[in-house]
Amino acid sequence: MLPYRASRVGGLPESLPVAVWDGTGGPPGAETLEAVEFFVISTPFSDAAVAVLPRLLRSRVVQSLSAASTTS
Repeated sequence: MLPYRASRVGGLPESLPVAVWDGTGGPPGAETLEAVEFFVISTPFSDAAVAVLPRLLRSRVVQSLSAASTTS
């Protein structure tokens, strides 16, 4: 599940099913969520994304696109 269209990634097989949800509005239905194996959490990180995690029964990877860096 991606927070944007798969065409933004490039290189993904056309046969790969991709659900799009940016964390706003209601999440995809139960059938879609139960099939998700790779979940890319939208930026900014939202509580809505955390709420669906227990419903991702086949999940293998959860990736956040946010990263923090510090400089001294």
